[in-house]
Amino acid sequence: MRYLLILGLFFWAGNSYSQIVLDFETPNTSTTFQYFGSTLEATTNQVIANPNPAGINTSANVAEFIKPAGSETWAGAFSNPVPPTGIDATAATQICIDVHMPNVGNLALKLESDAGGEWIRTEENTAVDEWEQICYDLTRGSEENGDPPAAGQVWNTLVLFFDFGQTLAEDRTYYFDNVNLVGGMLEPVEVTFQVNTSEQLISDAVYVRGTFNNFSLDNPMDDMGNGLWSTTLSLERGDYEYLFYIEGSDQFETLNTTAACVNVTDDGLGNIFVNRTLAAFQDLTLDPVCFNSCYACGESIDITFRLGFDESITPSEEGVYLAGGGNFDEPGGRFRMNDDDGDGIYEITITRNQNFASYYTFANGACPDFSCKENIEGQDCADPGNFNDRYFEAGNGDIVLETCFMECTESTDCSAMTLASVTFNVDMSEETVSADGVKILGSMTGWQDADMTDDDGDGVYSATFDLVTGEYEYLYRNGTDIIESFEDGDPCTKTTFDGPNVFINRVLEITSGGVLDLDPVCFNSCEMCDPSSIDETLVIDGLNIYPTVSSDKVFVEANEDLNITEIALYNLQGVKMSSEMNRLKSKLIEVNVQDLAEGIYILALRQNDKIVSRKIIVQ
Repeated sequence: MRYLLILGLFFWAGNSYSQIVLDFETPNTSTTFQYFGSTLEATTNQVIANPNPAGINTSANVAEFIKPAGSETWAGAFSNPVPPTGIDATAATQICIDVHMPNVGNLALKLESDAGGEWIRTEENTAVDEWEQICYDLTRGSEENGDPPAAGQVWNTLVLFFDFGQTLAEDRTYYFDNVNLVGGMLEPVEVTFQVNTSEQLISDAVYVRGTFNNFSLDNPMDDMGNGLWSTTLSLERGDYEYLFYIEGSDQFETLNTTAACVNVTDDGLGNIFVNRTLAAFQDLTLDPVCFNSCYACGESIDITFRLGFDESITPSEEGVYLAGGGNFDEPGGRFRMNDDDGDGIYEITITRNQNFASYYTFANGACPDFSCKENIEGQDCADPGNFNDRYFEAGNGDIVLETCFMECTESTDCSAMTLASVTFNVDMSEETVSADGVKILGSMTGWQDADMTDDDGDGVYSATFDLVTGEYEYLYRNGTDIIESFEDGDPCTKTTFDGPNVFINRVLEITSGGVLDLDPVCFNSCEMCDPSSIDETLVIDGLNIYPTVSSDKVFVEANEDLNITEIALYNLQGVKMSSEMNRLKSKLIEVNVQDLAEGIYILALRQNDKIVSRKIIVQ
């Protein structure tokens, strides 16, 4: 029996009441809101005369809200200072707000507490250019992060997001007023359940069993004919889990853990419970679904993902995951891929509705912060507007998608993949290193912090990544607060203009595979901390490079046993300035640097599939 009894939490107030939070008519019921995520960043909104004193709102003053063109999808404004009366929802069931919008869209309302709690819900509006009231059910859980209901708690800050999730082509002006907390018992809701058992051998009696009836046989369903069964239940508002059950065959549904309509619970004792989910906060008539499916009979397809690995990449012991894209979990979630036959190809099959489409990515490891996500930036299957994720559109039939980890291919043959093992090094000898350590973040980490280490205690922190050829942007961070900051035009950086935002990051271009150990640069600098410390003669394992500070020529002297096949010169942006092949047939080679601008360069020598790199300074 694959169900778990979960007792829901329901909030109500025994006595009806209403508390004014904001009406913008008195100092005690007014505040301003500070914008973020747009060109109005850090400015505050205005309280103005009601532009349309009619209908449900004839008050004198209202608050204005502007969302400029090109704003972030999450652009909004938060109450600053906090509402003078506070937001005490200990006896409230709803928070209501009057809105005046120029379009049919939505308003996301978020509550924040000093203790770090958050709650957010989004509701749609229906009226254009007139006042209407939108109410948010505080007894519902938050839309994000599985946070609990807002009812029964005290909140400090109110955040508003008009047309949440949208980027506008032109400026829009909205108005809002009369933010009120409302109490009183909420009426139960009517929910109609429907299931089709036409594909089952026996279906002489069908029940809906869930947390609303202790998974009992209290709620038989009515036979509507042609395999369709239905029943309507009156339920207290809340979140529930349930399954359909056929009595004749003593058969509960056995939905897959990767199904789109389920919640998966592990009781820690080796039992996995997979139940349908229901958010019952308004009257609902659920669409008929096929028994053991999230979809109507005949309307689902199987989508199989098959992922290969280049021999230079070792699949993580923590697992390989399908992830991201808004439809799949974080790495380490429900969508673990398996190599059951040991052929090195990892697979997962999910069932979705016909014509399903989604962004997605792969992760080598269980990393909730996506730091182990593949990096395919710059490749043709990566969408830079969606975290460089992949994208697919299914049709009306089953499909199989094959590719390689970190590579845009249409097969699992990854033998042609070119990878470079790149070690990033930052010299922290002139900094006070945070107790939280030194981090690197960039396009190779999904712009999530990745730890760097200083194993020999010399003040140089390192992190190594296996990367495909292409361009990478990155920065170093000291702890969690201090991140590098550069000026436009700094020689080791790339500047990107994205609307009102300007991003200046370090940049590295990888043009070939092998091993690349970047010379350490000083934190927040394009140069090493002490360039004068470079020796003019460098001797390593039969290899001499001298002088390392020159305005004319640099000499490379190598033992023939080293088998050096290429000498290449790079600037600190990773751009190859010169390259010559098979030159070390003689023992002494000249590298001309007299035409180069002054600065630091990397001299890279290819030795079979390994790259040895050394820094030189051109004066």
